[in-house]
Amino acid sequence: MLNHIQKLIFLLVLILVGCKTEVKTHEIQPQSSIQTSCDRAKLDAKTSFENENYTFTIYGLNLSSLKKQYQYKSLYDSILLSDYKVKYKQGGCVISDYTTCYEKELKRYVENKYGKDYLSIAKSKALTIYSKTEEYKTKVLPLLKRDTIFNAIEPAEYNKRVNRSETITHFIKNKLGEEISNSKISFQYILYKNGEIEIIKFYSPENIKEQEKIKTALENLPQLDPAYFFTEPVNSYQNYRLKN
Repeated sequence: MLNHIQKLIFLLVLILVGCKTEVKTHEIQPQSSIQTSCDRAKLDAKTSFENENYTFTIYGLNLSSLKKQYQYKSLYDSILLSDYKVKYKQGGCVISDYTTCYEKELKRYVENKYGKDYLSIAKSKALTIYSKTEEYKTKVLPLLKRDTIFNAIEPAEYNKRVNRSETITHFIKNKLGEEISNSKISFQYILYKNGEIEIIKFYSPENIKEQEKIKTALENLPQLDPAYFFTEPVNSYQNYRLKN
């Protein structure tokens, strides 16, 4: 058993080192080479679009969200494929200049054809169908009715998390001034479905008085956009860190 664990650790180290090596090699590419790579990517994206090959790549560690435990994910993927011929595949850990240009150009073509809101439309259609299934009624609704506090929120909510953090940062700096806002501030909080927050654990600062100042300052924080689980707003655990 120990040997298996050691082998796994060794493989992970090799992967991480490989990723870093690729990144460093990629960083020193001359500008002319990057431009040539991007031009080629745009031509390839045009060819893919003309052949109706709308395949996008997800890079990095494929962290599954809570929704992927349910039939909704496969339903959403099937709607994207049947209605828009769009599908996703898992990529590696390094995003090259070619890849960046290719994905951006293909996205532009697809959005020009279907509209920039086609993903939202597909999601809404999938949710409408899924909300009528037995699985939704027996597994999802009970969670919502219990006011469960969710740990996992879908990756699509990344922009919402950024907006929440920016709102909190702006409020802290306005209320407490630069002296405390320039210190290291990090905490976990519950974001309730009504948009209010409750700090439940401080990682920093360790000083109790400073913690109380932060809590008091955030008492009048405007309501934030809550997290959603399928069709309903939910209570969720969130983390905040002040970036100086």
